[in-house]
Amino acid sequence: IFLEADDQTLIKRYSETRRKHPVAVSGSVARAVARERELLVEVRSLASYRVDSSNFTIHQFKEYIRKIVTADASQGRLNISLLSFGFRNGLPPEADIVMDVRFLPNPYFIEALREQSGFDSGVKDYVLGHPVSRSFVERFHALLKMLIPEYLREGKSYLTVAIGCTGGQHRSVAIVNYLKDSLQEDGYEISVSHRDIKRI
Repeated sequence: IFLEADDQTLIKRYSETRRKHPVAVSGSVARAVARERELLVEVRSLASYRVDSSNFTIHQFKEYIRKIVTADASQGRLNISLLSFGFRNGLPPEADIVMDVRFLPNPYFIEALREQSGFDSGVKDYVLGHPVSRSFVERFHALLKMLIPEYLREGKSYLTVAIGCTGGQHRSVAIVNYLKDSLQEDGYEISVSHRDIKRI
């Protein structure tokens, strides 16, 4: 497992902890980070998993590493994670598949629903009640059912499917929860996380 983060995040972490970068001799932390990347290019290429921790909370990071460590491809199991997120907060680097659902009707513009989330019945009914939404979830569910066995045949042990809307509060949350229920009915074990719902 190779752990990494973007430059801005690494610089911020060194600033907050007030620790000296291990390859820093003189100059800025930014130069030390760049030098470190150069030194670790070969090591990075040998890793089975490369994990960008830039956007993880400590609890999300712990859970993600736990899933990697416990994944067991030899038993023919694919660890499937569904993740909701908001595009305004950036793409989730751990995602294998990213689906943009910003084309669906947005509950944010309904005043009574604005402060709710995809867990609330009003938001769920609004999002999933539109014909385009029903058509989308049925087709995307069918696509995932087709892809999962193919990923297993390729020896993949961990699959993260990320569903994104604008803020990560309404549409993506409702769609992820719907897909979770559908895939569990198909017999798959599904883990779910909602990355940005607490940022709203």
